Amino acid sequence: MVRTVLVVTFTIVLAVALAFGGARMYVEYSLSPEDKFELRHETEPLKQKLLKSLETNPGDGETLAKLIDILVLEGNLGRAELLCRLNSIHSEKLEIVRALFAEMDAEVKQNRSLENRRRDGRWMVFVDYPLYGSFRFAQGYRYAVLGDWTSAKNEFDAIKNKKSGIKINPHLLDHVEYMLARCHQESGDHKTALKILATLKDSNKANGLRPKIYAAQLSSHLALGDEQRAEDDSKRLYFVSGYTWEKTKAHLNWGDFYSAAGRKQEALTSYIAALEADETSGTLAELAVAGALGLLTSRDDSLKIDDWNVMLLAAAAVRAGKTAEARRTLDWIIDSGADSRLLQEFLLAKVFLSLEADSEKDVEAAMTALNLTGASDDVMARALFHLGAHYAKKRKFDRADEYYLASSKLLADVSADARYRRYILMKENKAKNRHNIENAVEDLKFICDNYPESGVFVPASEELIPIYFYKNDRSAARKLADKLAGKGLAAETLRYYWNYRLASASGNNDEAKAAKEALKWRSYTYFEVAVGDAPAEREHVSKPSVFEQERVDEIFFGMGLFDLGRESAINAEWLVPDISLAVEAFARRDFGSFEDAAWHAEKLIEKGIVSDPELLRLLLDIAYPRPFEDEVRAAAARHGIDAAIIWAIMKQESGFRPYAISSAGAAGLMQLMPDTASWLIGGGRARGLGDYRKEPAANIELGAAYIAYLKSDRMAGRPLEALLGSYNAGPGNTSSWINRYPGAPGWLYAELIPNRENESFTKRVMRNYDIYLKLENR
Repeated sequence: MVRTVLVVTFTIVLAVALAFGGARMYVEYSLSPEDKFELRHETEPLKQKLLKSLETNPGDGETLAKLIDILVLEGNLGRAELLCRLNSIHSEKLEIVRALFAEMDAEVKQNRSLENRRRDGRWMVFVDYPLYGSFRFAQGYRYAVLGDWTSAKNEFDAIKNKKSGIKINPHLLDHVEYMLARCHQESGDHKTALKILATLKDSNKANGLRPKIYAAQLSSHLALGDEQRAEDDSKRLYFVSGYTWEKTKAHLNWGDFYSAAGRKQEALTSYIAALEADETSGTLAELAVAGALGLLTSRDDSLKIDDWNVMLLAAAAVRAGKTAEARRTLDWIIDSGADSRLLQEFLLAKVFLSLEADSEKDVEAAMTALNLTGASDDVMARALFHLGAHYAKKRKFDRADEYYLASSKLLADVSADARYRRYILMKENKAKNRHNIENAVEDLKFICDNYPESGVFVPASEELIPIYFYKNDRSAARKLADKLAGKGLAAETLRYYWNYRLASASGNNDEAKAAKEALKWRSYTYFEVAVGDAPAEREHVSKPSVFEQERVDEIFFGMGLFDLGRESAINAEWLVPDISLAVEAFARRDFGSFEDAAWHAEKLIEKGIVSDPELLRLLLDIAYPRPFEDEVRAAAARHGIDAAIIWAIMKQESGFRPYAISSAGAAGLMQLMPDTASWLIGGGRARGLGDYRKEPAANIELGAAYIAYLKSDRMAGRPLEALLGSYNAGPGNTSSWINRYPGAPGWLYAELIPNRENESFTKRVMRNYDIYLKLENR
């Protein structure tokens, strides 16, 4: 009886379970993407449905807006921002989340964890979505940057712990593991770090982690004394990474490892290799300099350094603020004896370091010692060049000119640089050897004829070709322009520009047309904008970025983690990086400063890699903004000038910073001098709209009035280039300079201005002006 009851009970329970399970399975599999999103907060099914809908109906703004909100909930704010800008869509959700990331960035420094925000609905409304995992990741990374690795580990452990229920964007999963490995490394637990890193050995190249993984493994293997595996990591790192930071870090780790093991020569070689990999003034370079100098001051006669690395170390020491330590090291090495060639390099480095320390007595002693060693022309030319650069920095231009001339006469590799520096002093009337066209031709022709492979060949050609053109020596101008072929993008642009000018002057319309066609606005240089036609705008029926593969770097940029985004983008080696880099510019506009975003957008445009015309349009709006629009247009109308010219000058003068003050006392958006402002107001040429140093409207009014005055009075009948140059250098200087070149059209005068600062200002503002005209008329 009991047995029968048990069987019946079991049968009933089984039937109920099967019925319930079947019903549950039916409900689970019958849920629509919308239901899964609503009930289980699954974003992927709905996202795929929206993408499929957009494939058939790309112009559906409502569907696109829903997709953008899904991207926000998944934590890809970078792609969401891009789509909003490309399609003029406003996402309230994106706006809220951006503000939360900015708030968190500020509060991490106060050690306020997201765990303490349980009652803050602004945060917790996202707790069931991958976005919340992004919040936790960003918080953990901020802790790591601040050196609080314990708090960082807590955040990454919470993300990884399945019991926490925290979801995260799949693109970030490997980065969570990597950061956990770094946390264990920082606590000295290298075995655990290596176990975690081993799970990432097949990490997808697209996430940009592989070089970082190999560098981290190398660090832990060295910490554990496993030299063989560390060497294997070095080989892998060499083949996968083009990013210098990881290589520098690896060389530095080897240097520390060898130094601790008493293997001084190998340590010194590694520290020098770190400097060769990354010649910057960053922290890693400073550590490498400290390590190398520490070894050299040990007074170990067995240590050897290659002669070509001596100046590399000296220059790095100056950048790292270790000039005094480097000088003491050199003194010991020089006194201890070295072979002739190496001794000359040490003495040359001492000249350089003594100049940096402003010790003329030591400079004189080192130069005397160099002469006594019978130093080669190459070494002496370099020493004299350093002396010229030193005195030019101290504004003792006549002495600088003498040393540059002496250096150039030795016909060494540095002679071209010395002659070019001398030409610049001469061009700007800063030395006794005053500027004139004959001397200019002599100096520049020397460079262009004898040193076509030098680093100053292109800038020297840029100076010499317009002189040939003005002197009506078109044959020499064309020959020199042709020599620019194959010298890089900037040189090719210069070549096409002068081909256009020369063809136009000779009436060769077909050749001029071909050169102009080659000068499309690809990098938006002065030469392209001055002559070439702007890129033709194309209509996009479907936005390609909607269906592009999502990238981890755009996720990082969207979170405001710019260093991580940049590292990931570079390490992933995207063949078409314009989307990732454009997202960075947009994110900097949201998280960073107005000026920072404009600078990044302008540099991205100048690289000439942005292929999508819609992206280019958006980047131009960031790089060439039109702020204070009401004030600018009102002032332009009152004074009869273009609004574009006000923005063009404003961008160059202040970068749109209302309270900018120059070292000379020029103030505000238009960088007005006090005397000029008083004269404009006192003479009734401008309306008094308040304090021009504080009120943008007042500053813009005075700037516009001054432009109008130059146009109608001091620069009347002069070309626009002269007007713009006079805004920077004053109408008196400009009149003197332009009178040197009677009959020169404005574009040629801009090339011949005998002042580098004013020439650069004039060309940049002319470029800005042409671009603003294009933006105004599009």
